[in-house]
Amino acid sequence: MEGYILDYDVLSLETDSYYSIPGFTRKDRSAGSGYATPYYIEGEFADDHTFTGIIRVPLDEDLHLSDELDVLPDQFTYYLEISDIYGELLQYEKEQLLLPAGAPESDYITVICDADGKPLDSQGSNAELYSTYRRNTDTVSVYVCDYGKYMNELKGDVKKIADGALFGTEVHFQ
Repeated sequence: MEGYILDYDVLSLETDSYYSIPGFTRKDRSAGSGYATPYYIEGEFADDHTFTGIIRVPLDEDLHLSDELDVLPDQFTYYLEISDIYGELLQYEKEQLLLPAGAPESDYITVICDADGKPLDSQGSNAELYSTYRRNTDTVSVYVCDYGKYMNELKGDVKKIADGALFGTEVHFQ
């Protein structure tokens, strides 16, 4: 949590849910049966160990999947079992150690190379997503390069990329 700014976040969930009404019991709602379960919680970290938030449950979606039930009864119990919580912090302190002061971020490109020194293919359009399919990514090298220089001088040559990058580091995954 070092560097975290208390603000709004979303954590992802792995859940299972069911009701105390016929057709929606735990037995009737087995995994993979097509029923939606909550997959995120919205909120914020109150401190290093406490996340306060809300889970929205779209009950109307269950009604459309059932032939037996048109309207939920006035009273029922909804059971939600959370088996995993994970996610990334969306708010953090932005650090810029890398680009010249006032330089637009769009003038630079991030290049990530696998453990064999081959650049990973970017799969993103609005965000940087890299394909790791059939690649050794136990260790990757990350480089930040001037976009013009990369396109005209460095592209395709990992040695030139490493030498011409504004920033480079190795990341080891376990």
